[in-house]
Amino acid sequence: MICIYCGRELARLEFSREHVIPEAFGLFEQNLVLRDLVCRDCNQYFGNTIDLVLARGSIEALDRLRHGLKPGSEATDLRRDRVQLTWAGSGEWHGVIMQFAVDPEGLAVQLIPQVRFARRDERAYVFIPLELLEDPNYQVTPETNTSGGMLLLVDSDATQERLIAALKARGVDFNKKNDVALPIQPGQQLPMEITVTIDSQLKRCIAKISFNYLASTEWRDLVLHQDLTATRRFIRYGERAPFTVVRMGSKPILLGDSDNWRQTNGHILTVNWPANSHEVIGQVSLFNQARYLVCLSPNLHAVWRDIRSGHLFDIERREITRLGNVAGLVLPRQ
Repeated sequence: MICIYCGRELARLEFSREHVIPEAFGLFEQNLVLRDLVCRDCNQYFGNTIDLVLARGSIEALDRLRHGLKPGSEATDLRRDRVQLTWAGSGEWHGVIMQFAVDPEGLAVQLIPQVRFARRDERAYVFIPLELLEDPNYQVTPETNTSGGMLLLVDSDATQERLIAALKARGVDFNKKNDVALPIQPGQQLPMEITVTIDSQLKRCIAKISFNYLASTEWRDLVLHQDLTATRRFIRYGERAPFTVVRMGSKPILLGDSDNWRQTNGHILTVNWPANSHEVIGQVSLFNQARYLVCLSPNLHAVWRDIRSGHLFDIERREITRLGNVAGLVLPRQ
């Protein structure tokens, strides 16, 4: 048996099941699962690295909470370094850093200990959390005015002392204790800005889902073709491909969907090899929101076959159905 990612030839006992979409995004009847295609080492590597990035450090991770695939009691598992929440209120508190909090009634946010600095250009403020100020490798940006006008936002005397100590370690003296009252009440609905990181780690997991999907179709033999090697190595080892493997799409996949309305909250996967083209293109849209275009191969030299497939993973019914009306399968050229 040959692993489709590391390319090693191994005994069947060295292989394990690989779900096309990571289990964190739902279990489905007659799920699409790869057998005897992904070795245990690759499977474990993915589970410990890029799968975790997608499950805990992406906008899709937030959607897991919104759609009940992850309990609210685990909201604090979201990686703040990748999913950043700030208050979108106007005035001097715009940009206050928040984090998700455990709430039995649904998603909630809470303030984290931080310092509000003035900007040197006197435009708005800079908010820096305690954990960054305590990190010796973190560099305060040049526009941050550390000479005065600071406010400490704390939840206890202990965190206040930690903030003061962190500032002192950076050569900033702060001796006055401040009691700051934010215009926020418990239970109040707040406008929030969400900033997510889309980097190579996230793109590798998205590409893996698309590559898995191709391997789950009747054209599974293609995944070992030499013209898909760059994509395989990008997924497994993070090696940079000579082409863009993953990019964002601007329109929904399904016909009839719009920017403001979706027919389903389910996951959508497609793969397409257009006639008279060497490009094999996949699409991944978890929760039918962000749409990723995956170039599985820009130049596949094999006997052409009519590859045009799409599946919907219904997260409510836990069913998978083949799509018969899929739009936008061809990767737009730039």
